[in-house]
Amino acid sequence: MSAAASVIKSILDGHVDDDFDQIQGAIRSRRDYLALQKGARLKKGDKVRFADHIRPKYLAGLVATVKSVNKTTASVDIDDKSAAGRYGPGGCRCPFDLLEIVETEAAVAA
Repeated sequence: MSAAASVIKSILDGHVDDDFDQIQGAIRSRRDYLALQKGARLKKGDKVRFADHIRPKYLAGLVATVKSVNKTTASVDIDDKSAAGRYGPGGCRCPFDLLEIVETEAAVAA
């Protein structure tokens, strides 16, 4: 049994009911850490794809180009303006965990 399956089974079986807050905090901390790591790799010109869990759903899977990056978010310009709805004209700013890196600007230049 995988480590994830073991953890999930323990949760479903009720073995960690008293520890939900600690588990939730650990998951949140890990997600925040991974998002910051992704943000550190993002550069202007990189291609990104919106994750499946983004809202509004019509943005899921769309490709965008990074315009700028700050500590917690990236400003992006959506490539397919017609599919971007209200975000087509000016793009949007979104948290790193909603973006998947498709291609780095360095790879495009090579």
